[in-house]
Parts: sequence; C-alpha cells; structure tokens
Amino acid sequence: MGCSLSASPRILLALVVATVALLFLAGCASFAPTAPTPTGGRPAPSRPPRRIEATATPDPDAPRAWMGAIFGPDSKHLRTLFHAPSDEVRALVLAVIPDQPADRAGLLVGDWVVAVNGKAARSNTDVVSPVRSSSPGTVFRLRVVRDGQERELSVRVEARPGDADQRFFEHLTDRIRTNSQDMVAYLLRADMWPSDKVEESLADYNRIIALAPDLEIAYTQRARLLLGTGEVEGAATDASRALALDPSRREAYMVRATAYASLGRNDEAIADTTRALEMTQEPLAYALRGQAYLQRARQGDLPSAIEDETQALILLPLYPFPYYVRGLAYAQLGKVNQAIFDLKQHIYLAPFSQSAAAARSRLQQLTWH
Repeated sequence: MGCSLSASPRILLALVVATVALLFLAGCASFAPTAPTPTGGRPAPSRPPRRIEATATPDPDAPRAWMGAIFGPDSKHLRTLFHAPSDEVRALVLAVIPDQPADRAGLLVGDWVVAVNGKAARSNTDVVSPVRSSSPGTVFRLRVVRDGQERELSVRVEARPGDADQRFFEHLTDRIRTNSQDMVAYLLRADMWPSDKVEESLADYNRIIALAPDLEIAYTQRARLLLGTGEVEGAATDASRALALDPSRREAYMVRATAYASLGRNDEAIADTTRALEMTQEPLAYALRGQAYLQRARQGDLPSAIEDETQALILLPLYPFPYYVRGLAYAQLGKVNQAIFDLKQHIYLAPFSQSAAAARSRLQQLTWH
C-alpha cells in the first residue's frame, strides 16, 4: 500500500525559514528546523536578524552587554571589497552605532578584527563569544587591521539598550538616506524588516543586487526570503546564482535543495544535500535528503531515506520531522510496527503541525489494515 508526502512543500519551506538565531553565529548556515504551522494565504517568513551583533546574553536575567557594532555576515565578495588581510580572517565590521562603545573606542566600518584580548579571531564567533560570556563594564582589547595597518582598540561594553534593534534599523536607514549606494546598509537592513514587511525586504535585496551583482550572500538571503513566501522557483534561481559566484556557500545548497524537493526535482535535491553534508554533517541536511529519497522512491531509496532520517535523529534526538519521514518509509516497506512507533513519536513531538495531521491520517490507515 503506497502513500504520498503531500504536505512536503510546506514542511520544507517551514524547515528553512523557521531557523534559530544560531544561523550565522559561525559565519555559515546551520539550520535548526521546527514543525510547520498552518497559515492562510501567502506565508510570511519568520526571519531572525541575520546579523552578528556584539551582544551578550549568558544569563537571561543578567544585563546584556553590547558594543553597538555588527560583524559580518561572511561573504567572499565582501572579503574582496574590504581587502581582507588573509582568507582566514572573517570578522568584518559592517555597522557601528554612533556614540556607543564601539564607536567611542574608534572602531570603523571596514575594520577587520584579528584578535580579541590577545587571542586570534578567525570568524565573527571569535569576536562575539567573548562578549557573550562577559558583563557590562568589561573591557575588550581588539586588534584590528585598517588600510593594511594593525592597531589596537579598547572597548568597554555597556548594557544593551531595550531599543537596540530599532537603533540598528534607524542607523542603517540613515546611512541609506545619506548614501543611496550603500549596499552594505541595504544588506543588513533587508533582514531587519518585520515579517509582515516582505515587500520592503525584497526591495532592499533587489537594490543590493542592482548595486553589487556579484554579492553572493544577497542572492542566498533573497532565496531564503523567496522560499518562505512560496516562490520556490525564484529561490532555486537565486541560490544557483549564489553558488555560481561562490561554490562554497553551504546555505545556498540547502536552500536550493529545499526548493528542488518542493518542485519534485528530487535527484537535484539529493545532489545538493549530499554536497552540503560533505561540508558539514548536521540534522537538517540528512532529514531533507531522506525526504527527497522517499519522494523519489526508486529501488533502494526507501532504505536510504530511513538511514538518513536515523542519522538526523542521532544528531538531534528530539527533531520531530525525521520521525515522520522515516515512519512513512517504514510504512511503504511494510514495517508496520516501526512505522506506527515513528508516526506516534512525530505526533507527540509536534502535535499541532501540518505533518502531525498527515501522520494521524497515515496511522489510521495502518491500524485499520
């Protein structure tokens, strides 16, 4: 008895757009999906700010420290544009709020932070993590490269103001008013619009790409936004453009794979997730590839789907979606007990998701027969 994965396009879209704030902490994509929730009409993507802010929150009840600066996101084009001192250095300052700690310390847009308190900084995380474990009043010694010359700055972090996000947004908007060609300001602001301002966000991405057609990260981020609005073909096109400019962009492979799977282009989805897994093994890539194997359902694909979803669960045991896909694969193989167990697990972990409704329907079919 066969079954279909009719809810898969919406599920796939939700997997990518419902990401956690960890997404850019390492300067690369690391997806942490959640089960989808039914929405009417055109879905609005849930987009946490895709920036790295020098903000600390080691204890939810403790005052949060901040520098008032944004680092990254990592981009091959930006490394070239701002003359990175080496390919290993990735901590680039892209925004500094006036009259805040970073500004008062003399940090400037375009600075490359190469060390924090004497420890080498190779990525945004190496700058942000020390601040995360600090408290307001802590002083950080930053060694920066500016115009090819090294210098050291001391930044005393302060308590993060309650309107910090609004300050960043207004600062970037002021930069755009002052210089309509400031593609970095557009890039950062594009992901700061509220989720009901999709058109404004798209307009910023369109402007960025018009100003900097080789900025691969703009295509990647616009692809995510298009994916969230259901424009999967546009998302696949943008992700392909990003990969043509920089084949190392793992997130672009994942976004394109999601779009391909939604379009039923499962061979291409499998190829893209396999490439992403060669870069980093993480749960979503296994879950997405397993789903593509299930949707393709050629000889040997169902065991491959089960294997991938099992690997996803090894990496993230409470991840609901792999139970759903693996349960459907078990059902198609006639392994009814395993299918029932997995589908029940999925419903328990994500009881209000669209996939839970589909899992309940499949369970009824299994128990009736």
